[in-house]
Amino acid sequence: MTEPSKQITVPRSALAAFLEDRLGEDEVRARGLVRGTHRAWRELDAKRAILGEYVNRDEDVALMMGPDSPRQREWAGLHLAARLIAAVYSDHPAYRKEWTP
Repeated sequence: MTEPSKQITVPRSALAAFLEDRLGEDEVRARGLVRGTHRAWRELDAKRAILGEYVNRDEDVALMMGPDSPRQREWAGLHLAARLIAAVYSDHPAYRKEWTP
């Protein structure tokens, strides 16, 4: 009898958690806007889409440990995009200097 395959799970990265928290704060602010609401929501949606793609690939351990490939380069681009978005919040106490692009 063979042992069932074990799936490796990786905890959500600190960068992803930081961005999720900041975007949640942005959403609260967007709800209070009178003017520019549509732009604020579009910006929030775009940042969340980038974060979602980053998190989906960030959880793929093989992607980070494998050889140079199109998927790994895609992950690297999304990681850079996440760091660039995080830089907007660089004055926040939870921001880490290692995230600076």
